[in-house]
Amino acid sequence: GGSDSKVSRIACAPDNFRLRLVPWAGVATLVAQNGKAAPSVRGRAFCFLPLPAETGLPVHVNGYFELSSNRRDIWRGDDMAGEGRIRAEWNRALLEDVVAPTYARMILRLCRSIGGGEGLERYYMVWPGETAQEPWGGLVRRVYEDTAGLPVLWSLVGGGRWVSPQEARYVGGDWEHSDDVAKALLEAGQAVVKLPDHVRTGFASVEGAVLHADASFFRTFIKSAKALPACVATDRSRAIRLLSYCLGDLILGCPADTDGGEAYTCLVGLPLVPVSDGALRVFGQRSNPELFFVGTPLECDV
Repeated sequence: GGSDSKVSRIACAPDNFRLRLVPWAGVATLVAQNGKAAPSVRGRAFCFLPLPAETGLPVHVNGYFELSSNRRDIWRGDDMAGEGRIRAEWNRALLEDVVAPTYARMILRLCRSIGGGEGLERYYMVWPGETAQEPWGGLVRRVYEDTAGLPVLWSLVGGGRWVSPQEARYVGGDWEHSDDVAKALLEAGQAVVKLPDHVRTGFASVEGAVLHADASFFRTFIKSAKALPACVATDRSRAIRLLSYCLGDLILGCPADTDGGEAYTCLVGLPLVPVSDGALRVFGQRSNPELFFVGTPLECDV
């Protein structure tokens, strides 16, 4: 946890010496059994010996915890005073300052041990989800914060590599035209990732991690790109589908002098206007004289 961490301050406070607090912990999970992927673990807490209570985590946690009076769970509670409060704060600090970084290092070690995209389903099962109750919930939040800058998410970018959540771009498999969006971003060198819901949700509260490649993001990206990805520039049908995607968060049919109409100014500079010569042009301000477009049924639907 470092000398300036909360867990170190509690352990080194002279008034707490009698408690003999040691900032030590370990994290373990079973990844293979008899040469095959192991089932998910129902995590339990250990204080050198197993405790009866389950944690809701997919890993086992062993640590120098302060235990409840019946020694069946770790000490917890927010409405305590005196030594009880110190014990509860110690357990929270141990989880967040020692267990969470250890958990993050285990995830990093695990992703390095599986080649390419194989075993991803079992790998993501090791990540914590929303099933953990307090005080284990604080650990979950710290694990996602501690992994934000580590190469722990698999992306097909550049032929396939591990990327950090800070550089990852999420495209939901159930989004309309998601395959076209992912292909365009990957070709442009963006680290597109596919994640199970519990991992995506875990990073939702981590600023700058796993940005969603929604319509707003995609519009900004395409407008700032030096050139359209080849898979878009050479495929008119794909370009039209991506234009439809870019319109997904706008309200169709709004008069220009309304808020909904004003929102369409975000299209200015977007190079996805299909014209009759087969090219793609850039959306601009209203032209003078006005131009009229005659499109195919697919183009008219957009």
